[in-house]
Amino acid sequence: MRTELALEAILVLPAGRELDALVAERVMGLSLIPHRDFAKTRVAARYVSSTGPVFVLTDETRVTVPPGDGLKQPEGTSDWNDRYFFFIAQYLGGRIDDEVNRYRLDPKPYSTSIAAAWEVVEKLSDKLDFYWSLVRLPESWAVYEDPRDLGFYPAIGWGNTAPLAICRAALKAVMG
Repeated sequence: MRTELALEAILVLPAGRELDALVAERVMGLSLIPHRDFAKTRVAARYVSSTGPVFVLTDETRVTVPPGDGLKQPEGTSDWNDRYFFFIAQYLGGRIDDEVNRYRLDPKPYSTSIAAAWEVVEKLSDKLDFYWSLVRLPESWAVYEDPRDLGFYPAIGWGNTAPLAICRAALKAVMG
């Protein structure tokens, strides 16, 4: 994912994970960077093709895993099985470092789910002192700022779906 985008570029991003991540971080104030141990367990799990007393990795390597109660519980997770994947992560060592560094949590589908997009509306209603109006146009949706005034206000966000219009307006509100 690109880390820095101009506001104009953000306002034309299609619905999807990249836009959802921007909304999660910049509007909702969430971090999508997990604890390093958690990231290691998730990346290591991708390298396991079968489990049991001996784990078989995707490259056919066989790794004998000690009983779980003797394994370290990784930081950032309470799932018992993560102890095994953390052990595999330690076995794999530096081979997975690049993937661990790039690993990010999945954001909610803010730009495609009206339920998730409504969380954005509620967050901004608490955070900013203005009102929005979500309007259905003939072929799209638009968000207007402060519809209580009878003056003309340009749309601050638009899209072919209501969630997309909400996300674009929210980013413009916090960045613009």
